[in-house]
Amino acid sequence: MLFGEYLVKKGLVDEEALVIALDQQRQQKRPLGQIALKSGLINKKDLFKILTEQRKTESKDKSFGLIALELEILTMEQVDGLVASQSESNFLLGEVLVEDGVLSKNQLNQSLKEFYGNEDDGD
Repeated sequence: MLFGEYLVKKGLVDEEALVIALDQQRQQKRPLGQIALKSGLINKKDLFKILTEQRKTESKDKSFGLIALELEILTMEQVDGLVASQSESNFLLGEVLVEDGVLSKNQLNQSLKEFYGNEDDGD
């Protein structure tokens, strides 16, 4: 059982609030360029070069990582690392629910303890 399903089952969150929170979570993904810049893998000039190329008609469907590789600004290993960082940096569902006022921090913490404490009982 996923944590969101658990919250619905416990009656702490309704299905509509869960769907909205999951959608917000997806939309809050940090851009790869922002992560690359912040981590020092590229500078502002490199970022501008990649984004300028990405806006060209023939490059519209190309990802930031692919363009950075084609321009030899980043290596495959660096792009892979950035994609992994991007996944890790996403907001957690519980954080979104608290931010939206659906759950209090105390409710979230208690629910997480219960959820992970009962994870082994087959629910």
